Amino acid sequence: MQAPTRTLERAQAAWKQKLQWDDVIREAFRYGMPQRNLHDYTLDTSVGAKKGGTTYDSTAVASVQKFSHRVVDTVFPPHRKWARLQAGPMVPKDQKKRVNEVLEAVTDRFFAILHNASNFQSAVGEWAYDLAAGTATMALNKGDLDHPLIWAPVPVVAVAPEEGAHGEVGGVYRKIKIKIRLIKEQWPDARLPKDLRDKTGSESDKPVTLWDCTYRDAKTGQWVYEVLWECGTDDAKRLVRRTSKHPALNVTRFMKSSNEVQGRGPLLNALPDIKTLNKLIELVLKNASYAVTGVWTVADDGVTNPDTVRIVPGAMIKVARNQGHPSGPSIAPMQMSHDFNVSMLEQERLSTSIKSLMFDNALPPMAGPVRSATEYIERMKDLAQDIGPAFGRLVSEAMVPWMQAGIDILMDMGLMADIEGLEGIDTIRVGGVNVQLVVTSPLATLQNLEEVEAIIRTMEMTQTLLGPEAAAGAFKVEELPERLATKLGFPADLIRDAKEQKQLQDLVASKLAEMQMAVAAEQQPQQAAGVMQ
Repeated sequence: MQAPTRTLERAQAAWKQKLQWDDVIREAFRYGMPQRNLHDYTLDTSVGAKKGGTTYDSTAVASVQKFSHRVVDTVFPPHRKWARLQAGPMVPKDQKKRVNEVLEAVTDRFFAILHNASNFQSAVGEWAYDLAAGTATMALNKGDLDHPLIWAPVPVVAVAPEEGAHGEVGGVYRKIKIKIRLIKEQWPDARLPKDLRDKTGSESDKPVTLWDCTYRDAKTGQWVYEVLWECGTDDAKRLVRRTSKHPALNVTRFMKSSNEVQGRGPLLNALPDIKTLNKLIELVLKNASYAVTGVWTVADDGVTNPDTVRIVPGAMIKVARNQGHPSGPSIAPMQMSHDFNVSMLEQERLSTSIKSLMFDNALPPMAGPVRSATEYIERMKDLAQDIGPAFGRLVSEAMVPWMQAGIDILMDMGLMADIEGLEGIDTIRVGGVNVQLVVTSPLATLQNLEEVEAIIRTMEMTQTLLGPEAAAGAFKVEELPERLATKLGFPADLIRDAKEQKQLQDLVASKLAEMQMAVAAEQQPQQAAGVMQ
């Protein structure tokens, strides 16, 4: 067991490394997500604060919002099964059908509870906003029988990830300030040292600094969750220690550099254009204020008093004389500033660049000529290609651990005990060689369309050039339906295996033989009667 002081050292080192990112993340939230900005405020001062005062353009804010919605709609669509479990490559062929039936039942139970008895859909939307900046953290806690899965997105400002041996997140650390009297309420299994137990009355309202630590034990392969009390600069006492098959906090990166543990998202890539556009709009607004109100000079002639002059429409301002001949006209219009030169082309270029970097140009605008269905499909294919590298990381760092953690909790609570075939199984290893995760979200289906289209084009060209018989002889036509159904996300329990297909073929063949025999029996008397005639 790792000593508390060693865990504290790891937590402090991760937190020190996280502080190097504060300036970058602060700017990203200040310009792209001002209402979610917790870097310029404390947790107390951020409540009800007027945020976004330095934001003059909403292009980035709108693009971040659309990015969040697009991630949810294309990767984690509401009330749909965005993944399913099926037998892995190490499962024998003669056992795959039985294993797939069990895993299909597990998948159905998981998603039924996920969409109907948990807060996943509201939590994943908040989580996707942080993903735009590169790093998003989700906590999954065990609930009660009515709400077994409780999801909680954790702000990026509150966590410090630690890199593992193979570039994955090997630990997550949080620094928490909490009143002493609330520790047992937050963690019922906490063992308080004497220094904290003796605090009563007003002393129990004093806040203390605790470290919330989640890390993987390399020896056992389990995840360890600990709560430490930092009772000194280099000293800590363990209050809580738990072990589980999944981490209490799960960190997902959109993409990352090889020497960094924090993620980098599209918002960071678009930040230079966002800041430039924001400054440009600020200057445009200042120029607009000059164009509207102007800048005036007042002659020191003892007639015009600048403290009493009101510049409003229809006002008559008394002056010594107007421009013109020596006495000047009796009434003359006041010349206003009207040089309003706005860089519209530069604004449009920057706005287009920001939307492109934020994947906000996947579909054409509603205005304009009627768009064909093919154009929409091609635009969505472009989105799938652009987000493809990050999509693989979303699968490995979000989908797999979320399903693993959710299934573990449901099995521990006995909510899957009635599924036939799970007797004696205490865990399902998602993403292993025996159980593989098949993504069925809309984005994955779009990526699979290319392979489906290649199969169809090849079959059509072969049939056109060589005929149907040549195509049937060259390709395993009998295996095509199962391959196409798998790529398009068709339910596995509705696909017949080879044994069932053989039984169906034998049944059809026997029925055809019976029909032929019946027809032959009817024709024999008729033929005999014709011979006699």
